[in-house]
Amino acid sequence: MAEIMHDKSMSVANMLALLMVFFIAVIPPLLVEAYGQSITGYLFLLSGLITLLATVFIYFFMKETRGKSQKEI
Repeated sequence: MAEIMHDKSMSVANMLALLMVFFIAVIPPLLVEAYGQSITGYLFLLSGLITLLATVFIYFFMKETRGKSQKEI
C-alpha cells in the first residue's frame, strides 16, 4: 500500500483498518451473547466469504509494484 498511496490516503487506510479490527473484536462476542454458540459457524462462514471477496478484489484491481521504480508506479 505504501508504494501506491499518498500520506493522506495512508492515514485513511490505517484508520479504516483499526476500525475494522475494533468491530471484529467487539461484534462477535455481542452476537454470541445474544444468539448463543450456534451463531459462531455463521460468523466463520461470513468472515471466510469476506476474505474470499477481498482476495478476488485484490487480484483484479490492485496494481503490481514489484520491480518498478517510484516513477513507474
